Amino acid sequence: MDSYLATIPILKEEIDSLKTHRNQALYELGLIYKEQFKNPKLAIQRLERVATLQPKKELVLPINWHLYQAHKDLGDVAKASFYENIILTEYPKTVFAQIIKNPEEKATTAVKVNELANLYKEFYYLYKNEEYIETVDRINEVLPEVGDSKLMPKFELLKTFAIGKYLDKEAYKKALEFVAVNYGNMDEGKKAKEILKQLAK
Repeated sequence: MDSYLATIPILKEEIDSLKTHRNQALYELGLIYKEQFKNPKLAIQRLERVATLQPKKELVLPINWHLYQAHKDLGDVAKASFYENIILTEYPKTVFAQIIKNPEEKATTAVKVNELANLYKEFYYLYKNEEYIETVDRINEVLPEVGDSKLMPKFELLKTFAIGKYLDKEAYKKALEFVAVNYGNMDEGKKAKEILKQLAK
């Protein structure tokens, strides 16, 4: 019993770290349901829950964005408008607000290729420095700007590797499956398939 009690975190830093990991896992699970399984109802459940748990400020805008999109997909105009209003009011200069205001135009994806390449390098250094949660957060923030760029698979695979470093094996596999399915004919998709085979052994 004593050895069991000794494993229970009591320091504020340890408890805060556990909360951060829990919130990040819920957020990533919400995205997986939304983006990969196309299940907006389950995505909303996870995202709304994490929104009530005082997530890091870096997650607040993406959570509102994905909730806006999920409710829109379900045809819930009132809820979608609620989250749209938060984005336009509190984050008016962001890419997310720009996409809402100009749905027909591609968000100034006039982020040039070299700028995106520099961003990728920046995130890769974060990953190499073992700042995995930060890597995922930053990539999620810029994905709307990456748009149809040829670099999208690289960002997604790097994000997947970061997820594999701090979330459980199941979340890692789901993220790999997403890359394998969406970019199957590209190097990144092939790499994801290769890793999935190794994990299945």
